[in-house]
Amino acid sequence: WKEGGHDKLCKKIKKAGGAEQYNANTKYAEAVAVAVEKCADDTKGQTCYICTQALHWKTKEGLVRGCACRGTAGFAHVSCLAEQAKILMDEAEENNVGMTSRLAGSTTKLT
Repeated sequence: WKEGGHDKLCKKIKKAGGAEQYNANTKYAEAVAVAVEKCADDTKGQTCYICTQALHWKTKEGLVRGCACRGTAGFAHVSCLAEQAKILMDEAEENNVGMTSRLAGSTTKLT
């Protein structure tokens, strides 16, 4: 905490929306980094099927393989998958429709 370290950390926590969100963001970033590293060989030369970029424009994260599909299918950025899920949930909520998760073959009710 010497030399302003406390102030710097507090500013980061406040900017993130509080301690819980700051810690969640930190864990998310760590998990994404591990996943991208584990998928690095499989994803070389591929692009995200959602945003069509190899490197995410905002987060600069690499790709992961979300399924066991063959060929070029199934490559995406974790942040693109999360944003797509958020949009689908918002649309379902707006339309007052229950939605079943199709992620990883799950049939969990998301309402």
